[in-house]
Amino acid sequence: MSAPAFSRGHRRMTLYKLTAPGLYFLSFLVFVQGKRTTLQAVINNATGENYWSSDGNNLLGVGLPRTFKVVAKVEL
Repeated sequence: MSAPAFSRGHRRMTLYKLTAPGLYFLSFLVFVQGKRTTLQAVINNATGENYWSSDGNNLLGVGLPRTFKVVAKVEL
């Protein structure tokens, strides 16, 4: 897993390339009105490849389609 991080003042951005095919995770930390806020984005199967996956029980399944997910978390 690689995780280059970029910081500027109270802002921090980290990009992770995970081991699953085409799985990327981006995390961005900012302060909004003094509250710590984390914005996250996940892309599964970014390349749109067709692949087989296994969850460790010796069974094969069709891999995930290309999907996007965005999450915002505010610590009160």
